[in-house]
Amino acid sequence: GVLFCSGVDFFLDAGVRRPAREINSIVLHYTVFPVTPQALVRIFEDRQVGYHLLVGRDGSVTQFVRVGDRAAHVGRGGEIGGIFVNNSTSIGISFDNMGKLNFVENRYVIPGLRAPVAPRGEPVEVDGVLWEPYTDEQLDAGRRLIAALHDEYGDLPVFGHSDLPGFKDDPGPLLSL
Repeated sequence: GVLFCSGVDFFLDAGVRRPAREINSIVLHYTVFPVTPQALVRIFEDRQVGYHLLVGRDGSVTQFVRVGDRAAHVGRGGEIGGIFVNNSTSIGISFDNMGKLNFVENRYVIPGLRAPVAPRGEPVEVDGVLWEPYTDEQLDAGRRLIAALHDEYGDLPVFGHSDLPGFKDDPGPLLSL
């Protein structure tokens, strides 16, 4: 594995030092809340969860965990198309995006929360569900990042967190890489 992934703009060390097994996949996520990379480091330290990489709304890429180390981003994991995907075998990439939104009482909220949020961009409806859009810069950076990981690790399959067993929606239908 590589310490730093090519295409990374910033490295904020989340302090994770658990060697991963052989990498077999890439798993895509969204953050749910609009957050700064510095805030994510604090969350990772407090909750012992995290991603390897974050793609910001401006297309910047921040790496938190060395690709060769385990990042807790898929829970228990599971099997997808004959590939067992878990925290020790996958690279977690998150995109700064709120994902699914509800419009209640003339305001947007993240499902399950009461606090109003301000979507960054006009929400897009897909099959009756509203989603915060990704930026062109994020999509371009995501494509470049995945290409760099493929150059390093071979043609790894790319999955959404929603492809794993469970109740996750990320990265949602608007992330087209």
